[in-house]
Amino acid sequence: MDSHGRDAATAEEYERAVREREAFRGRIASAASAHGVDLWITPGATGPAPRGLATTGSSVMCLPWSHAGLPSPCVRTRRAGRLPMGLHLVGGRGADERLPAWAPAVEAAVEAGRG
Repeated sequence: MDSHGRDAATAEEYERAVREREAFRGRIASAASAHGVDLWITPGATGPAPRGLATTGSSVMCLPWSHAGLPSPCVRTRRAGRLPMGLHLVGGRGADERLPAWAPAVEAAVEAGRG
């Protein structure tokens, strides 16, 4: 058991999970290469941020990118009422430093779409 009372993974389960993560990374990289994708843009959340400070909301929309070890900052793009909404800018492995350069173009595209 781990420190939270859950059954710990066996060595075989851990090794399988690592292999599956590497396969997932490979599929993403292959798809990006095959289609000339420099940047994936995905919803940052399933809806607006929750009210209050008790939670930041669900992390489900960042799970694939975190699992794959890909940089995926979320940038605010609009508001739903007074609550912010955003988009994940997902880059390839090692693209962390290139992602901020995309933010102004994404923001401009979102603003142009509102017009």
